[in-house]
Amino acid sequence: WMRQDWANAYPGPAQAPLRAALVTQLTNLLQAGFPKLDLNNNLVARARVVLNQYPAAERGLAILEDQPEVKDLTPWTLAEAAGPLAPYALVRRTGKSLSDGIAGMYTAANFFTVVLPGISKVAEALVREDWVRTPANSNTPALVRTDQLKKDMLALYTSDYAAQWEDLLSDVTIAPFSTLQQEMAVLQALIGPPSPLKMYLSAVAQQTTLAPPAKPTTVQNASAAKAELESLLGGGPSPGQPVTDRFAGLHKFVSGTPSPVDDVIKALTQLRMAIGPAASAGDASPSQVTELTSGPAFAQILGQLRMSTLTAPPALAESIMALVRQTSTITNAGVREDMNAAWKAQVLPFCQVAINGRYPFENSQNEATLPDFTRMFAPGGLLEQFFDKQLKPFVDTSIAPWKLLSNASARPDITVAALGYFEQAARIRAMFFPAGATAPQLNFDVTPTRLDPGAMRVKLEIDGQSIIYQYGPPQALAVKWPGATGIMRVEFGAQESGQPSSLTVNGPWALFRFLNARGLTRITANRFSFNVNLGPRSAGFTLDAASVNNPFRQNPMTGFKCLPSLVP
Repeated sequence: WMRQDWANAYPGPAQAPLRAALVTQLTNLLQAGFPKLDLNNNLVARARVVLNQYPAAERGLAILEDQPEVKDLTPWTLAEAAGPLAPYALVRRTGKSLSDGIAGMYTAANFFTVVLPGISKVAEALVREDWVRTPANSNTPALVRTDQLKKDMLALYTSDYAAQWEDLLSDVTIAPFSTLQQEMAVLQALIGPPSPLKMYLSAVAQQTTLAPPAKPTTVQNASAAKAELESLLGGGPSPGQPVTDRFAGLHKFVSGTPSPVDDVIKALTQLRMAIGPAASAGDASPSQVTELTSGPAFAQILGQLRMSTLTAPPALAESIMALVRQTSTITNAGVREDMNAAWKAQVLPFCQVAINGRYPFENSQNEATLPDFTRMFAPGGLLEQFFDKQLKPFVDTSIAPWKLLSNASARPDITVAALGYFEQAARIRAMFFPAGATAPQLNFDVTPTRLDPGAMRVKLEIDGQSIIYQYGPPQALAVKWPGATGIMRVEFGAQESGQPSSLTVNGPWALFRFLNARGLTRITANRFSFNVNLGPRSAGFTLDAASVNNPFRQNPMTGFKCLPSLVP
């Protein structure tokens, strides 16, 4: 090589003596030899410590990534895999473009044909250079070290492989929307055809199924893949099995006919059909939105959509739940407005005039009239009509306190106070309008039990129904309330100078004013006792209600006020 170099540098016959002299000089130099230099073992040891802080498997993967045949691999992109509708249906939480890809070395097609042979090649090269990192007197054969490094590199690579696809699954979500029109467009894109959601999930499932290829594309690749499999497996599972196992849930989610992902698309289709009329109406009025979305069918659609994601990848399930919540938020904006408007127009004005500040709802001299009470609380009255139309399909009335049903997606904003308000109204209705009565109706018996010896007799009159007691065996008075007079009166027979002998309470609620002032004592759920004292005279009575569901045990009307709004 030196002769050729000198011939090029000093050509021609005239330079021949110079070239010969240079050859002689080089020959003498090589024959003289070079002095032997001792290695600086301390420096070498320190260098090895530094080098070994970077694990060989990590260094091997870094070298593999930098190989031209690996760097030039075509990346996988969501934009290409999910089809032409993907930009209208899917976004990435991190703000990345759908065209931002995953490196080609982390794709199924290149795993067996490029990566595995590359791991073998790099591992062998690194072991040949082990003298740099490992003392020369290592007792581990090079072949053993090579096999172990291959396995370490493979384990690190498959972990990185899975992380790449898990990060993608966590990053991709359904495109946001803020109106029914926008939601309609997103749903239409999600559904397709072709459905970008299904295409995307199926593509990820394909890329995370690392099974050995049945028919390698070339003889060269086949030989390389076979050699690597034999080297890495050693009779064990496929080198890509950890990745395949890690995504088994996703693979099951996109498999079958129909598959679980098909069920999701079916539920999305039902939702699109449900909101379609309201979305197509453009500036739909709140009442239109309410009519379309307030029924139990709409809540069932949203519930079915939630159910369809039970086996979905967590990120997809979260995306679907976000879609359900946003759908509820949008529909509730109109529903809330419509509900409050209906409440303020149909119920609130009358309620404020007929109920607020009146006895028996408050301790007031003003009393609610029985016709107004009936109009508010009777079966088919204002409160029941409003509840049945606006809320009943979404409320669990079988428990106390009432609660929204779990599928009550169209009414998530109704307040606890509003539910309690209608529950209290239902208790009042059940007590005062038994068996669907159209007018207030209470049945009970009153029995004298005791009379002051100096009183001679006592007369108790309840709404035109009276009983006189003059000692002896007591007899019960069967009372129906309300009666004809609206008068509650008690009168003792003996009168002392300067002492009252009678007490009269007037008004439609005279019975309750009288009993509240006396103080009922509960004996059982439907039996009570009370005493009447006028000066030195007194008498005792028992009251037996016809039902344990009665207003004597506890006034169900206490604290009932007309709510200005049913939602926040």
